Amino acid sequence: MVFTFTIILPVAVILLMYYLKLVESPELEKSSERTLPLIFTSASYLGLNYVLRGSGVPDYLLYILYGALFTLLTGLLINLAYKVSLHTLGWGAFSASLIGLSIRMSLDIPLVYSLVILIAGFVGYSRLKLNVTTQPKFIWGTLQALDYSGFNLSALIRRA
Repeated sequence: MVFTFTIILPVAVILLMYYLKLVESPELEKSSERTLPLIFTSASYLGLNYVLRGSGVPDYLLYILYGALFTLLTGLLINLAYKVSLHTLGWGAFSASLIGLSIRMSLDIPLVYSLVILIAGFVGYSRLKLNVTTQPKFIWGTLQALDYSGFNLSALIRRA
C-alpha cells in the first residue's frame, strides 16, 4: 500500500501527463511542469496518511510520512519561483529519516548511515557531472533536505 501511494500513483500521473502532452518529458525538466505532479504526490501522501492513521502504524513511522509531506510542500513552494534538485532533496530527506528512525529505535548502524550518505553524494555528484542540474539547484535541494531533517528529527527525538 505504501509503495502504491508513494511510487506507483505519482509515476502514473507523470506518465499520464506525458501521454496527454501536458509535459514535454517524463523527466519534468521545466519548473512549470513539476507543479501538478508535486501537488498530486502531496495529495497521495495525504491519502496514505489517512489510510495509515487508523491502521495501528507506530507514530514514529507517521512522522516520517509527515516529514516527507512537509518536504514535498516546501519543495512545491520553492519550485514556483526556482527549480530545485528533487533528487538531492529526496536523498537528503531519506538520510535524515534513517538517522532519525535509528535514534528513535536506539539502533547503532553507522555503516548504513555512511552508505546512504555516500549514495546521496554520488547521486548529487552524478547529477552535477551530467549537467542535469546546476550547483545552485543542488544547494537548494540540500538546504531543503536539512529543513526536512530539522522537522523530522525533532519530532522523532521528542517522542523518544
